[in-house]
Amino acid sequence: MRSNRTLLPAAFQAVFIGFHLTCASAAEAFVKLDLPTPLMDCSSSGDQIVGTFGGGVGGGAYQGYIYDIADHSLAVLDMPGAGCTKLLAVRGTQILADPCSEGAQLYDETTKTWTPVYCGGSPADFFGRYIVGFYYVDQQGYFGTVSDFVAKTNAFLMAPHSSDTSFYGIYSNLVVGYSYDGRGYHGVIYDIRSHDWKTLDAPGSRSFTIASAIDSANIAGNYYGSIGGIAGNHAFIYNLKAKTWTTVDIPGAMYVYLNSIDGQNVVGTYSGLDHVLHPFLYKLQPHMELILSKSSVSILLTGAAFTSYEIESSSDCQSWQHLETIETDGSASAVITDQRTSESRYYLARTM
Repeated sequence: MRSNRTLLPAAFQAVFIGFHLTCASAAEAFVKLDLPTPLMDCSSSGDQIVGTFGGGVGGGAYQGYIYDIADHSLAVLDMPGAGCTKLLAVRGTQILADPCSEGAQLYDETTKTWTPVYCGGSPADFFGRYIVGFYYVDQQGYFGTVSDFVAKTNAFLMAPHSSDTSFYGIYSNLVVGYSYDGRGYHGVIYDIRSHDWKTLDAPGSRSFTIASAIDSANIAGNYYGSIGGIAGNHAFIYNLKAKTWTTVDIPGAMYVYLNSIDGQNVVGTYSGLDHVLHPFLYKLQPHMELILSKSSVSILLTGAAFTSYEIESSSDCQSWQHLETIETDGSASAVITDQRTSESRYYLARTM
């Protein structure tokens, strides 16, 4: 049985834990978008957002739209011959659409063509040849689905010790969503290749965490908890490499939902006590991480399209301590000093 489910700014700070240093800006940009409906995903190139109009009581048929972040233009996109079009995800020139019936369709923006693709459940996201989503089985609950639309195969998956599982996002071989085990909802990460499961619970959550989106560096999601004495649905960004959590809260909002993450662009909706949903774009600033060992330093660049980095000086890292971080005008940099020799090393990552 197909079922429709909808998932309904804090700043990064420099932290030093053991030999791990994270350097990031403290000024992410929050932009409220003048759109009437929730947003589903943003493209890997970061220039488009897709979503859905209509639906609900008196809302008419569902219609898809494409929003251009750069020029703020909006175009309606409807599937020919279909009474319903939900645009769910976009990668490059390919857009995943739900016709509100069996299967799914891919729209190619270059050729302006629609292609039916195999999907064994309600679609949510896609990557390469895989579409992920969920499927409801009477008296058994929700199963996460992984559909290979090239081989036309479908896997129905239930997380260990769970009675409910749904998938909402995919990047490469990693799928994210949630599971329910009778005690609460937990974010899950499923590896298509190894078939391994991992649980993801946000700190401070009251047994309610949902992972809704993933890219190469981060997982975005939502959790239920209390901040400032007010309980509500809050949002988080979890860094896969650093294993750090960042809470995303908007002043005056009771509920914040993150629907997608793609490099610097995080897309979601928020609402206050009036329960009116407002779509927003949240831009992460360039982010550089230095992973220190006793004899070397490796660099992880995320959150922006870094094109190069420079390393000056050299030293044994055994007794290095972090002294200063600098970040200006689209670049990320850090200075760390060997406390034995007073020798410093300067790191600079440049953006496009």
